[in-house]
This record gives sequence, C-alpha cells and structure tokens, in this order.
Amino acid sequence: MKRVHRPHAWQSREARIPLYLPVVTEPPLVDCWAVNVSLSGVGLVASRAPEEAHLPEGQILTLELALPELAEPLIVKALLQWSEDTTASYQGRISTALGLRFVDVPTATQERLVAFFESYRPHVALFMPTAAERTLCLQALSPQVELHEAPTLIALEEILARGDVAAVLLCGADAQAAQAALTTLSQSRPDDHDPLSAVHQDLSPRVLWAAAYDAPAMLRAFNEGKLFALLERPLSPEALSHAVLRACGDFGVRTEQHRAGLALERALLRERDRNRAAGALEQLAGTALVAESVAMQEVLEAV
Repeated sequence: MKRVHRPHAWQSREARIPLYLPVVTEPPLVDCWAVNVSLSGVGLVASRAPEEAHLPEGQILTLELALPELAEPLIVKALLQWSEDTTASYQGRISTALGLRFVDVPTATQERLVAFFESYRPHVALFMPTAAERTLCLQALSPQVELHEAPTLIALEEILARGDVAAVLLCGADAQAAQAALTTLSQSRPDDHDPLSAVHQDLSPRVLWAAAYDAPAMLRAFNEGKLFALLERPLSPEALSHAVLRACGDFGVRTEQHRAGLALERALLRERDRNRAAGALEQLAGTALVAESVAMQEVLEAV
C-alpha cells in the first residue's frame, strides 16, 4: 500500500497585537499576563509550581481582558490549544506559555474586538517635549503611531499602565528630568532570574533619548541595555521617524518569535507522530492484516 504525500497548505500566522497586560482567568492561573491578542485568540504566560499539572488541552477557560481603549474589560471563553514550559524553575515556580482560541464569542464582544483591531496603531509616549518637539513629532509620526504626551513622571507611569506602549521618547532640554524617567523605566524590570523576566523585558517599551544629555551617562545607559537609540539634537523628521518606527517594530518581536518557534516545534512533533502511525499501519496492513485475512489464508492453503 503506497502512501500519497500531499503538500501542506501552509497559512501565514494571523495578525497579532503585542501587549503586556494582567489577565484574570477561571480556573485561575498564577502570574498570568497576555503577551499578544488576535481576532481569534490570545497568547498568555503564567507560572506554576513544579508539582502542579498542566491544564489539559481542550480545557475551556473564562478570561477577563482589560484591553486598552475599551471602556469595559472583555469577558470571553477560550479553549486551551497548547501549553509549554519555557524556562527552568526559579523560586519554586516555572514559566509556562499558553495559546488559547476564543470560543462562543457573543456578537457584541466580537464587534468590540474588531473595533479595537481596526483602530490600532503603535503607541508612543512623549516625555516632556518642548512645544517645537511636540509639533515635530506630530508632523513626523502621525498617523503611523498614536502619541501620548507625558508632562510628568506620574503621567508617564499612567500611560505605560496601558500595557501596549511600544516606545518612550525622552525629550526636552532638562537632562536631569530625562535621566529620572530613564531610572524609573529601568527600575520596573524584574529580576533577570524571574521566569517571566525575558517576556517582561521584550514587552517593555523601547526607550529613545532625544533630550539633552551627558555623554558618559549615555554610554553607561547603552552598555546596560537601557536605551534603544540616541537621537541627535536638534531633531530631524527623517531620523525621528526612522528611529521611532524601528523601535515600534522591535517591540515584542522576540516573544512572538519564541512562541512561533514553540508552535512550529509542536507541529513538527505532531507530523512525526502521524508519520510513525501511518508507517506502523502500512506495516500492519502489509503483514499481519493481509496474511491473516480469510482471502490470504485460502491462497496459502491452495499453494
């Protein structure tokens, strides 16, 4: 019996919006955060104790997603399609990536999700821009990105709480204020050994320095990985647009690549298992089943 090999109908991955927001689930998942959302599902990370079993694939969870721009959180049911441990244990807990598909979504909820996607643009925070810098940013960056002005550190922290700010542009002539903002942004990083550290850092906004600066301080910041780019003053529209859009494109890309790699690995394992099963079936059909069939027994008796 000859197998017929059919080419795979590979499909591109559905568009996803990177974000980093806490998610409430039922049954509950500990340290649960959304890392991306699409029209059909959501990517999560969570942590579990080593003795805790994985939720079974096919489990239905109820999620509460407080997406930015939406007045009320989305309450939606989702089917667990896969889960995979991603890092070693730290302080007794293991980081786990999960992929879920929305199911039984009410029409009103689907419409809110579609509206969120249709209006989405990368979000960028402007910290203490001068009037001239504000005008330049509006001219150079609109409508590619959504700008949020933060005149104070408190305002900046409120903007960052959205969970989907891709970049922060530190502006103005006050180098000390910009340095204070950079310190605040850097202090929000978790312990490097934390199982969610890599995801948190990848989904933290990229910091671009366009303010006045002290050269030694900038060198230290670059060496410590705190800065994504340093822009020369006075700002030029071309350099500003290039740097900010590059920062937005870098936001969350490593997390998405990692999750795509996990999905590919699982797909290859499933394909290998199917091939093994098909090979075993061929061998069974060509030996035991055929040899033990009534027709073959009659042939063998006649020989």
